[in-house]
Amino acid sequence: MNVLQSITPLNSVLIALALIIITLFSLMIKNNNKSRPPGPWGLPIIGYLPWLTDAPHLDFNNLSKKYGNVFRIHLMGRDFYIFNNYDVIKQAFVNQKDNFIRRPTEFSFFFWTMGYNAIGSTNGDNWKMHRKFLLKSLTTLGLGKVELELRMHEVLRTLLTYMEKINGQPHDYTDIVLNCTYNLVGLLMINRTYDMHNTDYLKLKSSVQDMSLATPGYDNFMYGPWFRL
Repeated sequence: MNVLQSITPLNSVLIALALIIITLFSLMIKNNNKSRPPGPWGLPIIGYLPWLTDAPHLDFNNLSKKYGNVFRIHLMGRDFYIFNNYDVIKQAFVNQKDNFIRRPTEFSFFFWTMGYNAIGSTNGDNWKMHRKFLLKSLTTLGLGKVELELRMHEVLRTLLTYMEKINGQPHDYTDIVLNCTYNLVGLLMINRTYDMHNTDYLKLKSSVQDMSLATPGYDNFMYGPWFRL
């Protein structure tokens, strides 16, 4: 009886609003999930973020055991789709590339480019035109020639050797992939490659990281409008 007496009209309104919001939220999720890949439940707005660790690749691998190799997670008001094995990735980005060729439309790209489409956010005909120009320019620099391809194979062989040592275990490939990327670009621009532990390479890598850190708030723009203020 004391509990019922303690419920004021204001509390009744708040409880009713909470129930309505929960009901609408549940119906919205139910309707959205009908035509989408399965995925874990999350909290409103922040989604599945509290359950992600410092090793998200391991988290995704564990989620794939329950939801399959194509699943969805909700983070900061947006849905992200995870492709968790080679066959699925190839099917999406090779066999069905026209359906997956577009880059996401991010507020951050338009913020930093003052409303213009930069090369990193171009889609459609503009992207095809840029790609055609780039391939033509790279051909002039030696792309497609046997000598350059052999040197590129050496860079890729370094990556494959590194991966063989991991022996199929979950691993963070950030450093080796960055090194291979820098070396492939270096072959085209200055005809030179660097070892992962080379002093000049480490300085270059550090400079690029410092430049990324010098753009505060960039990552926040990626996850929802409430962080744009």
